Amino acid sequence: MFDYLINYGVNKFENKFQDIDINDRLLLQDQINTARKNYNDLLLLLDDVNNKSLTCNEKMSKRTKELIQQNGGVKNNAIFDDEEYMQLDAEAQALKVGINMIRNQIEFVQTDLRILNSVFYNKY
Repeated sequence: MFDYLINYGVNKFENKFQDIDINDRLLLQDQINTARKNYNDLLLLLDDVNNKSLTCNEKMSKRTKELIQQNGGVKNNAIFDDEEYMQLDAEAQALKVGINMIRNQIEFVQTDLRILNSVFYNKY
C-alpha cells in the first residue's frame, strides 16, 4: 500500500491486516496489539509525508519566486513551462493524495480498534 510514495522518498508501509476473530482471548489480544502497532506506524508515516509535503511546497514557493524574478516580476506561463516546477507540483499532488489515503487507513484501523476493544471488554 502507498507504493507510489516510494518514488518521493517515503518509507513503505507494511499493513499487518488480520481478519477479526473474537473467539479466543489470546488471539483477540494479539489482534488489538497488531492494530495498535499499525495505528502507530500510520501516524509516523503521516507525520513523515506531511513533513515531505511541507518541504515540497516550500521548494515550489522558492522556485516560483525565482521564476518571477527571472521574468522581471511578471508571473506568466514560465512557471508552467519550467520542468523543475512541474516535478515539484507532481510530487506535491502525490503527497497530498498520499496524506488522504493514510488518513483513510488510520480511520479503518481506528474502527478495528474500537470493535476489538469493545468485544474484549464486553466478552472477557
